[in-house]
Amino acid sequence: MALEVSDADAVAEAMLRGGATVVYPVADQHYGQRGGRLADPFGHLWMISQPIEELTPEEIQARTTDLFT
Repeated sequence: MALEVSDADAVAEAMLRGGATVVYPVADQHYGQRGGRLADPFGHLWMISQPIEELTPEEIQARTTDLFT
């Protein structure tokens, strides 16, 4: 499941207190989001994210190209 929130770090901390585990830690992403993936105690995977900057498709593509070259 994917969930956009206003504070990804706070949501991740609350989930961890509730028994979730980190799959991918919350971090700034090259496409302008801060987010990560957690698994709840029932095995459901959650992608939580928050926007941190507004990018054009061209800016995202340039960052993606730089990341993988």
